Amino acid sequence: MRFLDRIAARGAADPHAVAILDAGQAVPYGELWAQSGRTAARLADAGVGPGSRVAL
Repeated sequence: MRFLDRIAARGAADPHAVAILDAGQAVPYGELWAQSGRTAARLADAGVGPGSRVAL
C-alpha cells in the first residue's frame, strides 16, 4: 500500500485521529487529507503533473 493510500484510508476510517503533532498543535487525518487535496489541485492548476519536479 502506498503512503498516500494509507493517509486516505485512515482519514476515512478515523478522521479525528491525530496524524501530526508539532509544538502542541494537532492536525487530524481528515484535515491532512483535505489539505493534501487542496495542494494537489493548486499544483495541477499551475501545470504540475506526472513527471514534473517540485521543490519542497
